[in-house]
Amino acid sequence: RGRKKASTKFENPREWKFESKSDPDSWYVVKHVSESKVTCTCAGQYRAKDRKCRHMKEVMQELGIWNENIHTEGVS
Repeated sequence: RGRKKASTKFENPREWKFESKSDPDSWYVVKHVSESKVTCTCAGQYRAKDRKCRHMKEVMQELGIWNENIHTEGVS
């Protein structure tokens, strides 16, 4: 009950780098850490209601693991 489906972690996750809009000398790194999970080093993920920053969403769309319709249901 309430358990998440086990997802295999990758030994060498793929990485994407995004330049900060507010500080051009800073970069954020998004890692594809498991079959259905990505992480990001920016603070935006903590401010977002769904805990997915724009960097994470962009990478998830590229990987085919993000569906805007599914992830926005019930979010106002």
